[in-house]
Amino acid sequence: MTVAIDMGDFQQLRSQRLAENFDRAVQGAEHIAIRWYLRSKFHMMAGRYAEALRDMREALAREKDRPLFCHGLARFYVVAPEAFRDAPAAVVLAEKAVDLREGN
Repeated sequence: MTVAIDMGDFQQLRSQRLAENFDRAVQGAEHIAIRWYLRSKFHMMAGRYAEALRDMREALAREKDRPLFCHGLARFYVVAPEAFRDAPAAVVLAEKAVDLREGN
């Protein structure tokens, strides 16, 4: 016996639903920087690099001394497509992230 399951547009709908949830989370509490950061990671995984960069910068602007955000933006500047890369800024941010973590 064989059972076939039609997933329909599940992946597309799932991605759309996740985007809506991230948008609601940010809009519901714009002052919470981690929400901007997490939405930026979602955008990056979806290949929306301009949106990812915008949100990553916003998270860092809201919490300038959070190592995670410094590291995240530094990493973005290194691994994103060529148009978004910024090696000098990545070095500055990576050094700041290390300086902010005690014991490193």
